[in-house]
Amino acid sequence: VTNTRIPEKTSIQVTKAWEDGNNQDGKRPNSVKIKLLADGKEVSGKTLTLTKANNWTGTFTDLDEYKAGKKIEYTVKEEAVGNGYTSVVTGTAQDGYVRVLYIIS
Repeated sequence: VTNTRIPEKTSIQVTKAWEDGNNQDGKRPNSVKIKLLADGKEVSGKTLTLTKANNWTGTFTDLDEYKAGKKIEYTVKEEAVGNGYTSVVTGTAQDGYVRVLYIIS
């Protein structure tokens, strides 16, 4: 008899919301890149590209929930877009939903 432990997995959905008057100034980019961080460190190979075509939504999947018996704290960050936008991340990974807002400055 062989006992095999199957690691617990989780996923994190990211939705981008824009606060720019429906792109009133025409500065909204065609895509944004969202990077995943685990315990504050960037996770190699875990980047989402969000676009209008995917409704500015994507999901990081098949993520380990624990490392060395400790629950991993996942967060996200967005690559800088520029054009007068400021990134604000709200929500929590534990809720399975993180929203990235852009407020034109």
